[in-house]
Amino acid sequence: MMPVATDSLEDKASLVEFIQAFLDFEQKNGLFSIKIKGHYFWDYVRYAVFYQYVYSHCHEYVEPKKSNLFWHVAQAQRYLVYLFLWLLKKKDPYDVLVVNYDRNRFFNGRYVNITTYPIIEKLNRKLKILLIDPARLDVDIESNYPCDVLRYRPFYLLDKVLSRFFRYNNKEKAVFEEIGLKFQERFGISIDLLALAKQHYSFQIQSYRRYLGYFKKYKPKVVMYADNAHLKGLIEAANEIGIPTVDLQHSLISPVNILYNYPSQAGGRRLPTLSKFVFTFGDFWHPEYRLPIHPVAVGFPFLEIGKREPASAGLVRLPDNKAGKRIIFISDHYFSKSQSIGTALALSDLLPEHVIYYKLRPEDYRNSRLLPEEFRLKENIKVIDNDLVSLYEYFKICSYQIGINSTALYEGLAFGLTTFVLKTGLYREMERLYEGGHVFLASNPEEIARKILIQDAPATLDMNRVFRTDSLTNIENILPGIIEGGGHAAEIEKQNTQRS
Repeated sequence: MMPVATDSLEDKASLVEFIQAFLDFEQKNGLFSIKIKGHYFWDYVRYAVFYQYVYSHCHEYVEPKKSNLFWHVAQAQRYLVYLFLWLLKKKDPYDVLVVNYDRNRFFNGRYVNITTYPIIEKLNRKLKILLIDPARLDVDIESNYPCDVLRYRPFYLLDKVLSRFFRYNNKEKAVFEEIGLKFQERFGISIDLLALAKQHYSFQIQSYRRYLGYFKKYKPKVVMYADNAHLKGLIEAANEIGIPTVDLQHSLISPVNILYNYPSQAGGRRLPTLSKFVFTFGDFWHPEYRLPIHPVAVGFPFLEIGKREPASAGLVRLPDNKAGKRIIFISDHYFSKSQSIGTALALSDLLPEHVIYYKLRPEDYRNSRLLPEEFRLKENIKVIDNDLVSLYEYFKICSYQIGINSTALYEGLAFGLTTFVLKTGLYREMERLYEGGHVFLASNPEEIARKILIQDAPATLDMNRVFRTDSLTNIENILPGIIEGGGHAAEIEKQNTQRS
């Protein structure tokens, strides 16, 4: 079979083609049945393999900088003290164990995780919760959360060191080499699967051992987390002991999201690396989960709370004559950054009476100075390069939003913004929206400007299906059924509906 023909995955059609070929490759070669050191190897590394290919075809991708080794060495004494004190500390049982990831924003005056904090705050009134958080030791996590906190960073760095002692025998190396050769033959690029195994698989197997120890010590009744593709060890450890696992939706789910996209014969429920439940924003998203998992529609607490909050004085207001003439631009990260910038600059000329808020992705905040000089010369472009003011605050004063593919565009729809999806990069991730007429698909800035000037509006969307209401109450009602019996999602959902 010929390699996938694509010079650039910035063409979404090419990416869709690659994804289907990738899934077929996994299934044809029986990759999900391969065990290395007693674990199903492929599900631990497939995400890294997938994105090694994707980023090799992304012209604007820049390899992230690695953490400062010297800083960690300087902090080693504090890490060792924390680990020693943890060994001495009594390990009480908990009802819920929550694992944080790095997506913090200001909320109620605290810099906290937007996915987990509202849930913790709600459940902590009735359940005993332990939060595992990756923050640095100089961040006062204990004061920000109402529950007990276990700092994960010292354990993470220890496990990074321990994972370096993993050794692969010749038979295992031969398996890696065989898969790599088949991958190169099918897709036309070389991957060093041994290097990926050392970087990702070794650490996650050590992470599996770490979480297995946590679960045996703390005896949680349920584990909740937002899977960022690096929690396979945690999931397998929980499944091995029989603890229900709940993944919290925190991103755009689409056929392009390989984390939730598996071939039909991937091993089904026998894969111990898959969560049992996922709490989704709403049933709108359920068809996008292409793997054997129980989706339960609960809502998005952070969004729901943010919509209720009155607009604060933290955002500098524009003159009243700008009402209805405010646009927020959700910038792209890797695939179409230059197109995003070019469109914003063009619109600033086409719509001189409008103000454009150009929202950078958090990864780009430190690089805002790299934006073209024209951005600083345009009086009607305001760059957002920090989180001091919530994105929702901007949604409340804007009438239009422009972007390519982002969960934020769905959030903006919840605030009633007229939405434009640029026909570039990964735009087809938003296919359900523009094919349903709920957003405008635009090929150029002139098309956007014309529709804004004539105040054209797309068809409305049932946002309760996208973001179910009463999210915290839903979670509070659903969770006991999962804890008590791990029942089927449909039964739990039915019980919750009856309670509502």
